Amino acid sequence: ALLTTIAVGTSRLHRRKGESLEAISVAIDEAVSMVTQPGEFVTGVIGRVDLESLEVEFANAGHLPPVLVRDGSSHGIEVDSCVPYGLGRFAPSTRSLSVQPGDAFYMYSDGIVEAYDSDRVAYGHAAMVAKLEQHERDGLPVQRVCKDVLSSVVDHVGRALRDDATVLGLRLKGV
Repeated sequence: ALLTTIAVGTSRLHRRKGESLEAISVAIDEAVSMVTQPGEFVTGVIGRVDLESLEVEFANAGHLPPVLVRDGSSHGIEVDSCVPYGLGRFAPSTRSLSVQPGDAFYMYSDGIVEAYDSDRVAYGHAAMVAKLEQHERDGLPVQRVCKDVLSSVVDHVGRALRDDATVLGLRLKGV
């Protein structure tokens, strides 16, 4: 909780100063590094949406690449490999992409795709993407899509999750 508080507080401070996502990421890493013990770290994704240029910019620190769903089909987003904040070898990984009205952008933790059932079968990236695509084709609200993905992961596991399982979705409405 302390590391998360430091990361979020640092992000807010530097965002309010109008700094770039790269600079904010470096500041988060420096702040977290000052208090971590060996093996401790924070993962995160920070981002901005520019509604005039229809650009999404994000900085990734230790998460899997997000998924863009356009017209019911997913598009993988290439990101540079990156390490979490606080490990002492951080290099910012930022990415921008153009979006269109109706596009949905999903970020998720590894606890979604690496959730194992009793036979040690992972829920997997393909199952998550299939659910995202189907729900997007069905026109479900992003909140419902995220809830259904999480419910599907819990159903797959059949017991309490062993790792955090987080999914966050954003949909660009008509502008």
